Amino acid sequence: MGIELLRNNFIDHTDHTVANPAPNLLFTHITTGIGNNVTEYGLNQFATDGDYGTAADVNDDGWVDIFMRKRDENDFVLNQGGSFSNGAELGQAANNNKGGNGLWDLDNDGDLDAVWIENGQSQILRNDGDENPNHLDDDSDGDGCNDADEAYADSTADLDSNGMYGSASPAVNANGSVIAATYDKSADGDGNGDDDFLQVTATLVVTDQPQNQTVSKGEDAIFISTVNNADTFQWQVSIDGVNYTNLENNSEYSGTETSTLTVLNVSKLKEGYSYRLLASNSSNMCAEIVSNAALLFVKVRTVITNRRITYRVKAN
Repeated sequence: MGIELLRNNFIDHTDHTVANPAPNLLFTHITTGIGNNVTEYGLNQFATDGDYGTAADVNDDGWVDIFMRKRDENDFVLNQGGSFSNGAELGQAANNNKGGNGLWDLDNDGDLDAVWIENGQSQILRNDGDENPNHLDDDSDGDGCNDADEAYADSTADLDSNGMYGSASPAVNANGSVIAATYDKSADGDGNGDDDFLQVTATLVVTDQPQNQTVSKGEDAIFISTVNNADTFQWQVSIDGVNYTNLENNSEYSGTETSTLTVLNVSKLKEGYSYRLLASNSSNMCAEIVSNAALLFVKVRTVITNRRITYRVKAN
């Protein structure tokens, strides 16, 4: 089953007036619809098996594209302004497994997603706006983080950042699966039921930077930073303003993995220490942001001695 084009003659295409022809003249074949290896307007006129199709402007260029459920042929053909070019091959239709297809914006992101229905082979393929189906895309959600790394929640899963597990061209089995890789459930860092490699994470933005703090010796100092779209936090400290290490909750610090850090019972030794917040989102292991650094200043309480009488003055 190839793809045929028929022109609707209800409107006279020379002067755009209503023609309203007889029913048997309402449509005119533009393509022949016959012939193995015959291509017209970029459309193959033959396919081994296939059924069902739909049309819509998938890539938002103002031209209606075609999505056909076929075997051994590209299922998407993109309208280039009157002729068509191959888009993507999504699956292999078999006439003994009748099904259907459709295009809907299932995730409400403005892009039409594809639904392919078949006995045992039904699929939903997310459109992330780059014209590549997810199974051929190394960044399916288009968030800048490699699928292999996101699926395994491991920044070393794709060692050479070529879009594939491991390095170079890994050995695969007959199904195309990488032999060296395990295939457990893909990572879902935020536990919302969506695989991280399919979930677009909103951009991290520091809206409130931590401010310098001045406290007296023995008091607590509190540093606060607000980061939009972050759900994972780690405060860091530096004694030289250059090299930072992660903090842990203990007798000196609390809230080290929240947006609010408390430095407990500040000692004079912490004078000039720098604190900053490292924030990220658990659904995208590649995205993280660092706040500005804030300094800690420590005052010492003043003691005044007069005529053998000692006065302790609280510093304010």
